Amino acid sequence: MRTTIKIVVNGIGIYLASLAARPVLEFQGSGLQLLLTVVLVGLVFGLFNTYAVASGLKWPLALALVFAGNVLLLRLVAEGTEHLASRLYFENFWPVLAGGVIATTVAFVLRALLPQRSLREAMV
Repeated sequence: MRTTIKIVVNGIGIYLASLAARPVLEFQGSGLQLLLTVVLVGLVFGLFNTYAVASGLKWPLALALVFAGNVLLLRLVAEGTEHLASRLYFENFWPVLAGGVIATTVAFVLRALLPQRSLREAMV
């Protein structure tokens, strides 16, 4: 259940990041296709952030890992959704960097609010 909450919140966080950085970082599309794209992006970010934050690393190293991973994921997801009817779009690198900051903030707020389990328990 915790992983589901993290996935949903990460999806909302990425969507809010796209609203804040519009038009240079945005979800393009409408209707059910847009919702499915946001869910897919939330799933990717939620899974990455859940396991990267739960990795047991000290917070400065975990913060650096999650930030670098989120920036890379934003870029990869934008390229991966390029040919879909609904996609994540960005103009240049700076919005991706800002989106990475927002996604990392969401991940660490979730870490502070939800009790942490060990990495082994989180993978079950």
